[in-house]
Amino acid sequence: MRISTIFCLFVIALVAFGCTEFKKETKDIIEFIQGDEAVKVNGVTLKYQTTDSLAVAYKAETFFLSLNSADINLQANKTKQAFLKVTYWEFAPGDAELSLDGVSIKLLSKSNNPTYISKVEGSLPEAIALSLASVSGNLSVLGFAGNKEIDVKSISGELSLQNISAASLILETVSGDITADKLKIADGIYVNSTSGEISITASEAKKLSANTVSGDISVSSGSYNSTKANSTSGNIDIQSSKIASKQLSSVSGKITQSN
Repeated sequence: MRISTIFCLFVIALVAFGCTEFKKETKDIIEFIQGDEAVKVNGVTLKYQTTDSLAVAYKAETFFLSLNSADINLQANKTKQAFLKVTYWEFAPGDAELSLDGVSIKLLSKSNNPTYISKVEGSLPEAIALSLASVSGNLSVLGFAGNKEIDVKSISGELSLQNISAASLILETVSGDITADKLKIADGIYVNSTSGEISITASEAKKLSANTVSGDISVSSGSYNSTKANSTSGNIDIQSSKIASKQLSSVSGKITQSN
């Protein structure tokens, strides 16, 4: 009982730490009005929704984005360009100015009122590092292939990653599901969720670490030097995977394995 309690607290603390870190960057108070016809940010009503595009040279080796409830959909391109489409709310038409500032998107108001980004989609150079976070938005990442770290977090949004090559990969949610397919990671895949489901298929890495409290963990058709999968009440299912060393633990859930 003591071991299970310690493990549960460890997972909660680990996920909470990551979420706290990016919530510092997304502390605005957001309220949707009349069926998403307007957005109130810190008491200021934004009535005008705009979609704008960026197509600029991108020389940085990393891209950082931390938003409140925006969906983020990014895929890799084989150029040195960033092609992004951003949907946002502003106080008045033409009030907000969108730019790509260094390693992130910047949206500023000419009238010093709040702005609110609701969606980011597009493509970035394939070899860059990524650090992406959205409190309640869904995040999709496709096709990046660099020897860098990729870090993707959400509290209640879903994470989806496919065809990713990287030095290391960190995925974290509280209640959102995590789905990853065709990953090739030089070092480790580190996945943490409290109640979300974790599914990793057709992937390879030196290390795989997957932790949940009540969510299920599914690993199939993969290849790993070592695998650690832990859950308090969720099930753990390992199918058709080559694993040299593994540690699987669930206090009240089922553990199933097959070659």
